[in-house]
Amino acid sequence: MKFLIKASYIISEEGIVTFFWKVIKIIALNLFRIRRVIIYELDLATSVKEILPQVEVSFRLAEITDIESMDEENYNYNRKAKKYSAERFMQGDECILAVYNGRIVGYIWIMEGYMELSQYNYIKIPRNWAYVYSVFVIKEFRGKRIINAMNGCIIQKLGRKNVKIIITTVAKDNKPAAKAKERIGFKRVSEIIIFKLLGFQYAYISKRNLNCLMRE
Repeated sequence: MKFLIKASYIISEEGIVTFFWKVIKIIALNLFRIRRVIIYELDLATSVKEILPQVEVSFRLAEITDIESMDEENYNYNRKAKKYSAERFMQGDECILAVYNGRIVGYIWIMEGYMELSQYNYIKIPRNWAYVYSVFVIKEFRGKRIINAMNGCIIQKLGRKNVKIIITTVAKDNKPAAKAKERIGFKRVSEIIIFKLLGFQYAYISKRNLNCLMRE
């Protein structure tokens, strides 16, 4: 009913041609979407700026039961995401949890030796590199530098394992996340184009950008 009312309004105010053009645009957006993702790199041989969170949090490794306990509303974990996380656990990925007063307030994932261009689409990177992904903080704790604190935690953890380079990705339009990375020393090195067509997701990275991720 709402659609019919809105359609009638558009036709009467803007004409039938404008109405059909808007319908075509909506269909196209649902069938084909494109977004750009920036790849950031941090060389652990350089000094890293430590930025403390505004609240006192602790960190620990997640267990599969932690993932199962997180819901979609607060933690962005639906059934599909939980299944994927379980698979990544089996492949050796680690998840670091940020905890405040016993409550999980954020998480960050680490993958070593591989990078994910898009879900289930991986490329091999040098063995002493690590890829950081799925960084998340619950709503009421955003803006309190929790992400910076989690980044600091994994930098220390990976440094002890002799990891030399950390790479991560940020959506091009996510300026707050990009600034958070840049504050502690991450530098932009390349870009991925991700597009969705008829429900399937694909990733494109140029040969030049790919070579940036293949060097020893």
